Amino acid sequence: MKKNVLFVAGLMVSLMLFAGGNKDAAPTGPETLTLVAPTGFPAITLAEMIVDSPVLDENVTLEYKVLESSEVLGATIISGEADLFIAPTNLGVNLYNKGEEIVNLGSLIWGLLYIATTEDISTWEDLRGREIAMIGRGLSPDIITRHLLTVNGLDPEKDVTLNYVQNTTELAPSFIAGKLPISMMPEPALSVVKMKRSDTKIMLDLQKEWEKISGNSSYPQVSLFAKAEVVKNNPQFIQAFVEEYAASIARINADPAAASEKAATYLATPPAPIMAKSIPGGNLNWAPANVARGALEDYISVLIEANPASVGGQLPDDDFYYPGK
Repeated sequence: MKKNVLFVAGLMVSLMLFAGGNKDAAPTGPETLTLVAPTGFPAITLAEMIVDSPVLDENVTLEYKVLESSEVLGATIISGEADLFIAPTNLGVNLYNKGEEIVNLGSLIWGLLYIATTEDISTWEDLRGREIAMIGRGLSPDIITRHLLTVNGLDPEKDVTLNYVQNTTELAPSFIAGKLPISMMPEPALSVVKMKRSDTKIMLDLQKEWEKISGNSSYPQVSLFAKAEVVKNNPQFIQAFVEEYAASIARINADPAAASEKAATYLATPPAPIMAKSIPGGNLNWAPANVARGALEDYISVLIEANPASVGGQLPDDDFYYPGK
């Protein structure tokens, strides 16, 4: 099984249920809900859920859909194909501010961005006058890097040269070949690069740099969302899913190798050994929405200042946050 394969978690109920005492009642069965996630780290977080298929609610059948590209994620959500979805936090905020009735259940990836280099440099000041290879012009990785440059005394427009490439499939080979010796590198691309070039080092961990200036653990880059009506109509299932998902993320962190073997059954890349090496750098940590709210608002405030359109121009209100544990 590879990308774009639909996975069904849970056991289908074989006998249809009928409303007792009402001869006109139509047969009913378990409700089918679909959880959508883009390939890469968001899909890796589902390794145990997809492969082990825990039964969370006898009245709900959960299907998993892994998208080949995150670029189609927004359209998939707006079209109504996703009842639950894992997405960049700023995308969820943007959709909510544009009127999509969704709920943030919690955050799960707390940044996976690094400045990697093969040179003998180690500080922000060492970047003055240098070129930094980048991806995601105008998107959250770009905004985060620019924000940290500014806070650390460097003008992104004057003191450094930001050289944008299309994606990590261009970034990683160029770094390995020595063409881009200083690069903003996300996981799991960073782990691929480190296996190809042993002299690669992490110059700056952008998550730790964010902690220094914010006082929070890091920025909630990726979160889990659900349609508001799904949360309202299936409270037992939602709570069971959140609890099982949190436990599964803990197991992934405890045994990255086993989790990677599971994820490799439905993800074509990266190979399981590289996936396992990249998991610690992915900063997987489940935090319920009401716990993550402060960090989320700090993060979104930075995005609003840099690019208001990326998040719909404002912080979400109380209805955006799932109140459960």
